Amino acid sequence: MKIKNINESYIYLFSSLMVVILNFFFMDLFNREFISYVLIFFIIFFGLPHGALDTLLAKQNGLYGGFYSFIFFNLVYLFTIVAFFFLWLSFPIISLSIFLIISIFHFSEDWKLDINLFQRLILSTSLISLIIFFQTREIESIFFILTKSNSIEKIILFFFYLSYLLLVFIAFIFFSNLKNKYLLLNIITIFLTALTLNPLLYFLCYFCFFHSIKNYRQEISFFNIESNKVKNKILIINLFLTLFLSLVFFNFFLKDSFEQKLIQITFIGLASLTIPHMLLKAIINYRIK
Repeated sequence: MKIKNINESYIYLFSSLMVVILNFFFMDLFNREFISYVLIFFIIFFGLPHGALDTLLAKQNGLYGGFYSFIFFNLVYLFTIVAFFFLWLSFPIISLSIFLIISIFHFSEDWKLDINLFQRLILSTSLISLIIFFQTREIESIFFILTKSNSIEKIILFFFYLSYLLLVFIAFIFFSNLKNKYLLLNIITIFLTALTLNPLLYFLCYFCFFHSIKNYRQEISFFNIESNKVKNKILIINLFLTLFLSLVFFNFFLKDSFEQKLIQITFIGLASLTIPHMLLKAIINYRIK
């Protein structure tokens, strides 16, 4: 069976099991700096492509047509990325809160065809709350690197205690959807990785091996034959532009240790990219309705 025909829930489960096994046998190797390198590598090759096609997706949905509107769209998109990056540097706690809230709504779309909105929000919120619940100290360290503020304790406590309530709802979702094997596999994989993995590896497994693959496949299915001819060119151009911006931010605007800068560019960079990506999807969904 070809990989492209394998359901992403299986890819998510088997890839996560492999990461769990490797982490168990090579725990000494898997320090945070090494994991940061691995995370960035997989995000570049698995995570970024599903957002790098936004230019083509916007054209496909009639958000721009000619050359000047193409330039305007990309400038607005680029400005939004840069603006949120500097917003984070100026107001990190507010920006982290915005990113977490947006992530909840954005990740909930992964189960749009499987369960209702309330259940989707429960499941996407649990993506954040469970790793905070099981790996509190590690999350506290990462959040501090991203914000340099002790106010993160309030955010962590909120999600930690929310987890007790969410566990009840997750059990309800699980047992009320016993016929949906893919959803059940997702819930099992989320629990498995939250219990056993460092938060960075946990995020890598979900974001790269499930969310990005699922969204990339959905976006590809929207493109017509003509757009497929330029898809690879746009993908490569946007990936190189993203890497260029990341290097600029990394070298000129982040001032901590190398390891901390790796974590910062990963999550602050992803947050900055997620904002325009999610806004675009919201506009497209609104136009479709």
